[in-house]
Amino acid sequence: MKKLIIISIISFIVFYGCKCKHCQDNLSKENNKIPYNNGQVVIFENETIGIMNDTVFIELGEINTEAAFGCMHSNDPIIYEYCSAASLLKYSNNFVFGIRQLTNEDNNQIIYYSYYNFFNKKSETIIYNKKSTKALCFYSNVDTVGSEIWNYTMSKDSTFAYNNFYFITDTVIKLIQYTTVYKDGTRRIWRLKE
Repeated sequence: MKKLIIISIISFIVFYGCKCKHCQDNLSKENNKIPYNNGQVVIFENETIGIMNDTVFIELGEINTEAAFGCMHSNDPIIYEYCSAASLLKYSNNFVFGIRQLTNEDNNQIIYYSYYNFFNKKSETIIYNKKSTKALCFYSNVDTVGSEIWNYTMSKDSTFAYNNFYFITDTVIKLIQYTTVYKDGTRRIWRLKE
C-alpha cells in the first residue's frame, strides 16, 4: 500500500509538472471556414471604376494533436510552440490575413491578425449582402502619402495604397471590402462581388 501511495505521489508530481495533454485542434475548424481553393480568383467591384480581379493564396496550418506535443514542462521555446500553428490567406493586393491557434498555455485560443505590424484591428458593423454584418477591420491610422502604408507600397501601382480591409469570420472567413487611397486623397471602396 505504501508503494502505491509513493508511486501515486511521484506520478502526480511528474504529470502536474509536465502539464501534458492532447492539443485541442481549433485551427482545423477555422480552416474549414475558408471558402477558397489555393490560387482562386475573386472579384471586387467599385461603383465608379468597375471590377478588379484578386487572387487568393491559401497556406493551411496543421496542429499536431499527439500527447507529447501538449507538454509544457520546459522553457525551451520549441516546446512552447507546440499546439500552435497558423493559416494564412494571401491576396494578390499583398494583404495577408492570419489565423493563429495559440498554445495550450493560452487554451488553444484562435486569434486573427494582420501579417503587417502597422495595421490596427477593430470590430465594426458594415453592410454586406444588403444587411448589417459584424466584421474585423484592419486599418492604418494614417494613410496619407508618405505614411507607412505608402512607404511599404503594397500595390505595384505607386498612385494608390490599400487600407481598411474588412473580413468576416463567423461562419465563413473572407475579405469582403477594402479601400484604395489615392495620392490626391480620393478614396474608393471595393466590395466582394459574389
